[in-house]
Amino acid sequence: MKNSRIVFEEWYRDETGWSVKDAPDHDVTEALWIAWQASRAAIEIDTGYLLGNGENDTEWDEGYNAGINAAGKVIRAAGLKVKDGS
Repeated sequence: MKNSRIVFEEWYRDETGWSVKDAPDHDVTEALWIAWQASRAAIEIDTGYLLGNGENDTEWDEGYNAGINAAGKVIRAAGLKVKDGS
């Protein structure tokens, strides 16, 4: 999964035609990066709740929980938050 800065730089290049390092106004580019980070920080995804209690879980519970945990890792790798308690 690409980190947020790489995705931002690709978006910037697509929108402006410049790479970040070749941008004509670095103050504007920095402001856009700050806004990009703030927009990502505002996103919080609820992946659902975990099943079972950890002691008497069925195989189905364990598989479901593994999927929830894997989804959370991918979401965090994309620079987004996972809602607490899910």
